Amino acid sequence: MLGILKHADSLNVNYLSMEDDTLLHKAVAWFDRWGTSNDRIRAHYLLGCYYRDLGSAPEALEEYYTAVSYADTSVYDCDYHQLSRIHGQMAELYLKEYLPQEMLKESSRCQNYSLLDGDSLMWITSFGRQSLAYYLLGNTAMAAYLLEKEYDLFCKAGDTVNAANSVEALPLYLMEKGKVNEASYFIHLFEEYSEYYDKINDIALHDDYYYIKGLYFHKTNNTDSAIIFFRKLLSTENTRFREMACNGLYQVFIETNQHDSALKYADLSYQESYMDFRERSTDELRRLSAIYDYSRHQKIAHQKELEAAYSLHILWMTLFVGFSVISFLIILYVHQLWSKRKQIESLTREYSYHIQQILQSEENLKTESLVETKRLAAEQLNESYRQLMQMLKIADNNSTEWSLRCLLYARF
Repeated sequence: MLGILKHADSLNVNYLSMEDDTLLHKAVAWFDRWGTSNDRIRAHYLLGCYYRDLGSAPEALEEYYTAVSYADTSVYDCDYHQLSRIHGQMAELYLKEYLPQEMLKESSRCQNYSLLDGDSLMWITSFGRQSLAYYLLGNTAMAAYLLEKEYDLFCKAGDTVNAANSVEALPLYLMEKGKVNEASYFIHLFEEYSEYYDKINDIALHDDYYYIKGLYFHKTNNTDSAIIFFRKLLSTENTRFREMACNGLYQVFIETNQHDSALKYADLSYQESYMDFRERSTDELRRLSAIYDYSRHQKIAHQKELEAAYSLHILWMTLFVGFSVISFLIILYVHQLWSKRKQIESLTREYSYHIQQILQSEENLKTESLVETKRLAAEQLNESYRQLMQMLKIADNNSTEWSLRCLLYARF
């Protein structure tokens, strides 16, 4: 399973898309059950990147949010590097959806985690993302400030190439503020040192730079050069860029009193604007449809979860009631046994007591009978002795008295 993640990560780093997500889904399910928190973060992040490449922003965002939910920033081995990448990807998705506020939030989180990770490159480039978000919000001054800050930080780090790369859009912001001379300095810097511009062939990697260059020549009254760069932008496939080129050419021709050409490009600008509106509307409908379908599936899944939870709740309640009833019956049965046992013990003690009383009574009766017998015998003996004593008084002969005494002793 770890090999699947390594393969997916390798494709993602090299800007390649996975053809099939079956194995990746299996790996995600496996790591959800057996993996560490960092493994789960990585797995869900890569699955989110797969959905991102498919153009499924809602599914990608859900996987990114799921990945972030597994993060435990209180442990020593928290993967801050992975977290900064996730929030960076989320910021890019929000940019594509024209949601600058959300982009700012995610870009700030990306910046914080990259700082904790010690990734100075990611930390500095986050200023560029924030700058673009502020520009979309209409705050050109803040956008220019952040790009200048990004440039200064790269210069302090001695990274000339990235410093030049970072200022590509800065001339546009400066010219909108009327700072044409400063814009000229950064245009020269960008074309001289950036890897996004081929100064030998005068070719920009990003087509929208031609608009910045054409606008600069227009601001400096170099009309021919302005027309050349606007027309370069006009040959691109992006309708938004073509609309910008038509607007630029219209401004040039209207100021040089070439009204026919100005009218032509005004009409072309309207057509490109209409085409851009249609494309944006179609994309928006597709996006909303995807969000609706995803939300509907989520709602169905949530409903099923609620039903399952309710069934489980009923099951537990039934088990609880059954257990309570059984427990009550057992307690009642044990109580009855205990009561009967106590009753038997009480009856046994009472029976033993009465037996003892009876035995004692018998002993007492025997004792009283023996005493009475002895008393009667003693009385009879005394009576006999008295009679003998009377007989002795009558007898005159001492021998006869002796004989009688002997006889009396012999008898008793």
